[in-house]
Amino acid sequence: MSDSTPKKIIPRHIEPRKFVNHAVFLSGQILGDGLTRLTEASIEVGHIDVELEFGFDEERRRTVTGWVQADLLVECQRCLEPMPYSVKTDIHWAIVWDEEKARQLPSRLEPWIAGEDAEDLYAMIEEELLLALPTAPSHSELCIDSALLSSGEVAIEDEEETTNNPFQALAALKGKETKH
Repeated sequence: MSDSTPKKIIPRHIEPRKFVNHAVFLSGQILGDGLTRLTEASIEVGHIDVELEFGFDEERRRTVTGWVQADLLVECQRCLEPMPYSVKTDIHWAIVWDEEKARQLPSRLEPWIAGEDAEDLYAMIEEELLLALPTAPSHSELCIDSALLSSGEVAIEDEEETTNNPFQALAALKGKETKH
């Protein structure tokens, strides 16, 4: 984000059911050092901006909607050099009591199994960010010598090996034996 004004820090532990009942709107940032798994998956975690709205959907399900965006420094899997990577993902959660209720949700909603006590909001956000990361991040431009890239074409040497296959002679001999 280009806005240089300090943003409110989102609380780590919240009571999601109470937030829904009070139609809470959260807008602010999360400190990256609080997200251990995301920190391990990247070289550096920069800003993590969050906007979440707690409420009820048309079917009176408790929902959390919004988005989360993180500026990261990750390792390019082509050249193995650090590269900036921005990831943004939309949030569509339904707060449910148990796995049975989670299975009944429509596919557009991800379950957040939560009771009446405080829950770790950062853990939920971290999971969303990890799922949004590419498996093998790489620069959009070619960052290594193109000669090092494989095109998947068969090399000429491989074709010669196939025609000079030592087992071809064995197959020919075996074919002669069966004709006698």
